[in-house]
Amino acid sequence: MDPVAVTSADLENSTSNSPALQDRGGYTIEYKHFAKGTPAEGFGYNTIQYTSIDAAKEKLGEKEVLAALNSALTSSLRVKAKSKLPENENEEERKTATAKMLADTGGVLLTEEEATSFVPGSREITSPATLQRLAKEASAAGDKNLARQYYKRALEIMQAQALAAVGSLEEDEDESVPNAVAA
Repeated sequence: MDPVAVTSADLENSTSNSPALQDRGGYTIEYKHFAKGTPAEGFGYNTIQYTSIDAAKEKLGEKEVLAALNSALTSSLRVKAKSKLPENENEEERKTATAKMLADTGGVLLTEEEATSFVPGSREITSPATLQRLAKEASAAGDKNLARQYYKRALEIMQAQALAAVGSLEEDEDESVPNAVAA
């Protein structure tokens, strides 16, 4: 089951809405163009997307499928971990926030529980307004337990945001209070 290359001529002669995508039974081949303005402009390449685990295992072997999966998971988790780092525009504020986070977390940005519960493509809902809307929908549907969970999570997020705001106000006050002068 070797991939069949899709050429530019194939794409030009195709009438499909998605001419670059060609089903090969167990996998698809997609022709991609390099971006304009790059040294490879005008060129393209074929990619393969497996549509079944069996086809991937048959073509690549189980060990290679697991290696590719683990590599993709590691990359996604790295991005998720880095997204937790402070992104203050002020360099000094960023360094201070990073040092505090390092002390608070012991340097662990993603816990084992977060890593094992990670599902690619899913996102944790961190908007209290969204959580409250979901809670109302769950309550209306009769799922009081789910509604309670959504409300509880919304409250936790709002409390964390309030504590962070109070903390930053206290830091501002400390900086604005002049040193007492001995008489």
